[in-house]
Formats: sequence, C-alpha cells, structure tokens
Amino acid sequence: MIYRSRGMSPAWRKAVNKTRSFFRRLIRFVKKGLGLQGYSDYFKRYFETDNARSGIILSLITMFLEVFMICYVMYHVITGSGHRSFLWIIQHLSSYIILFSAALILFLYSKSYLDGKKPSLTMGKFIRLGFSAICLVFGMYISYLDYKKGEQILTFITMEVFVFGILMWRPLTSILLTSSSFIFSVTLRYKQVSPPS
Repeated sequence: MIYRSRGMSPAWRKAVNKTRSFFRRLIRFVKKGLGLQGYSDYFKRYFETDNARSGIILSLITMFLEVFMICYVMYHVITGSGHRSFLWIIQHLSSYIILFSAALILFLYSKSYLDGKKPSLTMGKFIRLGFSAICLVFGMYISYLDYKKGEQILTFITMEVFVFGILMWRPLTSILLTSSSFIFSVTLRYKQVSPPS
C-alpha cells in the first residue's frame, strides 16, 4: 500500500521522515567512507602534493631496482652464465624496461609538479593510475613465471606494497584495485598453473 503525504497520520509522517533521514545519513556515511564525496580545491592540491612527494621516492626506488635487474640480465647474456633461455631473457628484460619507463614518467611528472609548474591534476591521476597498473601487472607476470618454477610470489607482494603502501588513493579505488589484482593473481596461479608437486 502506498501512503500519500496528505493522508498520513502525524505518527506515520514522523516515521517516514525518520526513515528518509536515516537513509540519507547512511548514504552520506557510505559515500564518505568510500571517498566518493567531493573535495575542495585546497584538499585536492594537498592530496596531489603528497602523492608527488611519494612519487619521487617510489619512482627513484623503482628505477634503481630495474637498472640493477637489467644489468643482472645483461651480465648473464654477456657471460653466458646462469643457463637462462632466450625466452627468459626477453620476458624479464622487456618487463624491467617497461617498469623503468613507467617509473621515469612518474618521476618527471612528480618533479615538475613539485617545482611549481603545476600540470593538470587529471594528468597526475592518469600517470599514477598507469604506473600502478603497470606495477601490478609486472608483479603478477613475474610472480607467475616464478610460480611455474616452484618459487614464491614475492614480486607481486612487493608491487602491492609499492602501490598501496606509498601512494594515496580514494578508499573505493584501493578496494577495487587490491581486490581485482589479488583475484586475478590467484586465478592465474590456480586455474592455469598446476601447483608444483
């Protein structure tokens, strides 16, 4: 039965108003918890500045590690040691170069922002999201190759810490990225790869 406001008794009207008020508060609470509410320009700039500072540190660490790994692969190529196959060399070397390039782009953007050039916030979000996606895919791919050899998935865990432990995200973005990356990683290991005996 649908009650119209004119035909409602004062008690019913009060109950309906309380119910509406409750759901409005609940929606506001959920939106605030997931980071869906609007932010002021000041907060957006503060958020971007903090991510730019974190981006400098994160990109430098990533570039250092990738240069080290590229040198490691090239050492085995030149000396012929380690008994690494040509496919292994191509897979790992291309992955390291892609991640290094993504880190370099993040570094250049973060430095430009902190130097006062103030590039667009949309570009910053796109660069961080792209870098994070590459990190997660890199972690899943390298861990997939390691898991096939019976090794641990430490690269994937490291990339998760890099992306979600250093950079700041809206809660909903963190939930979606973390959940999807873990689900995809688990599916990749247990659906396509038989666990080593």
